[in-house]
Amino acid sequence: MISKFTAKAAALALSACLLVSGASFGSQSAFAATVEKAQTAVTEEPATEPVTQEPTTQEPATEPVTQEPTTQEPATEPVTQEPTTQEPATEPVTQEPTTQEPATEPFTEEPTTQEPTTQPATTEPVKPKPKPIKLSATSLKLAAGATAKLKVVNATAKKWVSSKKSVAAVKNGRVYAIKKGTATVTVKLTNGKTLTCKVKVTSNPTITVGGKKFKAGSTYTVKKGGRLVVALKGRISAIRNVYSSTVGGVARVVSKNTAEKVVIKGFKKGNATVTVTFNGVAFKIKIKVV
Repeated sequence: MISKFTAKAAALALSACLLVSGASFGSQSAFAATVEKAQTAVTEEPATEPVTQEPTTQEPATEPVTQEPTTQEPATEPVTQEPTTQEPATEPVTQEPTTQEPATEPFTEEPTTQEPTTQPATTEPVKPKPKPIKLSATSLKLAAGATAKLKVVNATAKKWVSSKKSVAAVKNGRVYAIKKGTATVTVKLTNGKTLTCKVKVTSNPTITVGGKKFKAGSTYTVKKGGRLVVALKGRISAIRNVYSSTVGGVARVVSKNTAEKVVIKGFKKGNATVTVTFNGVAFKIKIKVV
């Protein structure tokens, strides 16, 4: 098959020959017609050949076009692989709750650890137990003349009272043992409550007259202007002595009312009864002044 370029070259060569030999043709018109035919023939032949060759040249161009979709198929596969890659991503999401389950267990253990902490907080710091309100002693044993101090713990005393003042007296919490017997000391608090203490006095107060044990009903002789000493045993210093005489002009006490040794003086002859009272207990002493 003659190529397009070969046909053109042949046509040009033919034209050149015809021009050279133009004189041999009968006329110029005949020459021109001959040249036209030659060019037409030459021009049409190569025009047909290239048209046939152009589709042939396009076939390789079609193959790359066919290959482009082929190249896209692998691109489609990665797209298919993306969901496959996401499946493992879904599994970690499932594992996150699994990781939280152990985290829940420590939270369950924390309340268990706080239980011992809550008990002391409720018992002592948050709501401490009220301190017990009481007396320093709930019972006492005292000899006549002895004293003891009662104190209220964790409260304030308002009033003190003795059930038997002749046995045990009380003043501002101070208990005085007077004579043998039992008594109950009660204290009323400012909060309205009361506390008690049982007091037992184990002995009686006694006196000696002229250095000898006192005998009730006996008569003691004193010279005019003389003195008779009476010693008091078991006396409560807080209680003042009280003295009296039936005939003060005959005999009477000349001592202070705080004395532990009381002096009876005879002023003139006669008889009199001198009473010495201490701890609330009265002793009647018969006196004869000679």
